[in-house]
Amino acid sequence: MKKYKVLLLGASGIYGTTWYKEITRLEVTELIGVCASSMESFSKLPPVTRTPHDFYDNIEKAIYECDADIAVIVLPTHMHARACDLALKKGMHIICEKPVTANLQEAAQLCEEAKKHPDQKFMVAQNYRFHNHIRTLKWAAQNNIAGQISNILYEFRRPENLWGYRTNMELPLLKDVSIHHFDLMRYITGKNCTEIYSVAYKQPWCEFRDRASVEAIIKMEDGVIVNYTGTWSSRGAETLWDGKITMFGDKGLLTLDEKGQVIYIPAEGQPKVLENISDKTNRDTYKLTGELSKELCKGKDSQVNNCKEETHRCFSEQQKVLLHLIQCIEENRVPETSIWDNYNSFEMQWAAEVSIKENRPVRLTGL
Repeated sequence: MKKYKVLLLGASGIYGTTWYKEITRLEVTELIGVCASSMESFSKLPPVTRTPHDFYDNIEKAIYECDADIAVIVLPTHMHARACDLALKKGMHIICEKPVTANLQEAAQLCEEAKKHPDQKFMVAQNYRFHNHIRTLKWAAQNNIAGQISNILYEFRRPENLWGYRTNMELPLLKDVSIHHFDLMRYITGKNCTEIYSVAYKQPWCEFRDRASVEAIIKMEDGVIVNYTGTWSSRGAETLWDGKITMFGDKGLLTLDEKGQVIYIPAEGQPKVLENISDKTNRDTYKLTGELSKELCKGKDSQVNNCKEETHRCFSEQQKVLLHLIQCIEENRVPETSIWDNYNSFEMQWAAEVSIKENRPVRLTGL
């Protein structure tokens, strides 16, 4: 199959250098261009042994001159909208790091622009969705393992990560991490948010400049209520970055615990660990078919059909995002985390911020 040519826009910091490494390691992608703000950023990139690529220090020039199939955008947030717009108009498929834009209005405008380019795929890199335990929890919820879900307790506890711009960031948990959790609420339940009420506070020992703890009552479609409690300045027991999720149903509980186990606790009987079923239920998104499957299984002893999960499991988070986009291009389908889907997660973050600032519940309207 063809190798997809990739232009990386933004190659500094942890995320930029990680994308740089993972694009070059994937067999079905070829990095042909990299754009960073300075030569110093280029000098810090890890050495690669594959095809040399061009370096740019100007976004417009990089997009104009690079004949790339895919643009991966890891720029500062305020530059996302412009870069995405230019890449769309150049004819590129897009992966954009979250948040997709600096504000909700820009996101809505970009959604409208993307509609004008129906042959191009545009996804936001909500990588938490591609964790196997998250796929398993969604499978269990959608298949009514615990019955009808009424409410959810969503907990997040991690100590501070004081690197880069986050130290002085306004509402660091809400703006940098909570959007992942909001996206997972929607993904696991299959429902959108209708209303949110949030408060933010700063624990006395917190080392962030601003409030890094958030509490929220979130109303989802069909009356499902989520109680969200998160802190990025915790001491003691930690959760996964995905959080600890407890779903209450009429047959029992579904929970993602601190160890990454998905457990069904029935009203009667013994708890059952469900995590291992993820290998059997990664339908649609994780199923590698056609030429992509053959390419990724090349050189393996097992048959193509039997090595799909094996190859999938060894991929990094960034590679899973890339593979999902490529699979959607190959099969001409809309990515799970398309810009239109992601708008609903971004609107939750926006509504929570408005609620915090205005001390009131905020209703969501969608596009």
